[in-house]
Amino acid sequence: MSGTGSTAGQARLQAFQEGVHRLPALKAQRPLLGSFTLDFGREAVERITRQKQLPDAIVCGADIIALGVLRALRLHKIDVPGQVKVTGFDGILFAELCEPPLTTLHQPVPVIATEVARLLNARLHGDSSPPRRSEVAPVLVVRRSSSEVAE
Repeated sequence: MSGTGSTAGQARLQAFQEGVHRLPALKAQRPLLGSFTLDFGREAVERITRQKQLPDAIVCGADIIALGVLRALRLHKIDVPGQVKVTGFDGILFAELCEPPLTTLHQPVPVIATEVARLLNARLHGDSSPPRRSEVAPVLVVRRSSSEVAE
């Protein structure tokens, strides 16, 4: 599940689709698309629980969506990670504090900030090269929302 109204949402959706394509044994359903909000996470669970069978996992494009998913699954008495595993993306503080703690792809903000400062400093000192995209890989933080033995 992802928000697609932003560049970040589009990039995360594309990365998810590429990952699914590289793993042909993985049977991914069509992604549910919406906003990066708690409400979207809860709405998505309402749609998912109307299906005949629950998915093995719910991969969210943002931790805030995943927090809404976790809350809605708990209200439906669906065990996480026993019945459905849940992951997020961002590494927000609440990912560690929720129950169960959320597995997430943590964005290394200090590394990103350092790269931004380096590029800006280069521009301020005369670098006139064409704009380019710079990416910093996230770090997987496995917690109990995806594994009964994590932490």
